[in-house]
Amino acid sequence: MKKSQLEQYPAGSAAQVVAHAKWQKSRGRRHSMHYRGVRNPQLALMVAEYEVMILDIDNRAA
Repeated sequence: MKKSQLEQYPAGSAAQVVAHAKWQKSRGRRHSMHYRGVRNPQLALMVAEYEVMILDIDNRAA
């Protein structure tokens, strides 16, 4: 993943947190973003991945 791909997501969105984690992993680093007041990056990623999954399911059903 390229860093420029991160800019396609709204700032602070769950999709941006997930994309940031993928970008960091591709560079051999650990993700570091917080999300919705969750300061622990691992827990924040779990929350964001769950929200992205739920939104994806909702979009398929519609």
